[in-house]
Amino acid sequence: MDNKVALIEGGGIPQLIEALKVNDDELRKNITGILWNLSSKDNLKEKLAKETLAELTERILIPLSGSGDTEVIRQSPSEVDIFYNTTGCLRYSTLYIVQYSTVQYRIVQYTIVHYKNMPNDQLHIRVYFRQSKTGFVGTFLSFPPQWAGVLSRVALEQERMLPVMLDKLRTNNDLELRSLTGFLRNLSRHAKDKNAMATKTVNNLVDKLPADGQQKEPSSDVVVNICGALNNLVTCSSVAARDITFFDGLQKLVAIKNSNDSSPGKLKAAKAAATVLCNMFQYKKLHKDYKQKGFTRPDFADMTI
Repeated sequence: MDNKVALIEGGGIPQLIEALKVNDDELRKNITGILWNLSSKDNLKEKLAKETLAELTERILIPLSGSGDTEVIRQSPSEVDIFYNTTGCLRYSTLYIVQYSTVQYRIVQYTIVHYKNMPNDQLHIRVYFRQSKTGFVGTFLSFPPQWAGVLSRVALEQERMLPVMLDKLRTNNDLELRSLTGFLRNLSRHAKDKNAMATKTVNNLVDKLPADGQQKEPSSDVVVNICGALNNLVTCSSVAARDITFFDGLQKLVAIKNSNDSSPGKLKAAKAAATVLCNMFQYKKLHKDYKQKGFTRPDFADMTI
């Protein structure tokens, strides 16, 4: 720690930032790695944020994200590491600094642009970020609570990110699904128009639910995320409840709720499914639709209470 403090107090941060001008990927990778390491220390976050946020956003994040263009981004392995280090540093720094609203907004914006524009054939890079807590999706989920709304607005409106994320749900990689469904759960919580989001997402989310509570895939974490997203929509939108019914989600949710598996993960999934069902039953105008599908009041009761 003493060396890190000495580096900062000795004016080393501006020199590192200045060195980023050199067109040398290995040098940039080392510098951004050092900055990320420094940003993990609570007593250094504020000074680092003041001295690095704007420069890292302009010199690394924006250029490597394609500056918002729609063209596909292709990166070398070193550039992937540079971007990875930079988002890690920015994520830690922004947890302590809230007054740099413009800078933080651009961090969110260009990280989303970058993820959206990555080519499908760079699967190993996509997985590298998806699976990591401090990768792209992890970075989204780890932003301060006051920025969840900003993130959602950028993803859903400005960058039209939702169709991209829904398309990625076709993967069978459980680690990817955990990140993707967690991201969608977060978006559903902060979406202003729950009806519109329900229309776009319910079919895809229901499709990823297991047919019953006994299946091993997807994992219970994924099931809990999906149920969380559905519940965020159902509590504010009868359209969500209607679409869950139409796309045969009732059968899946009831089966998950009644799985009778006592393992911790399955119990959480059963509770999450029961919560969705309980909230769906609040829409009396849909009771007839539920009955036509073969489900009555006891199916919607939360037996875990």
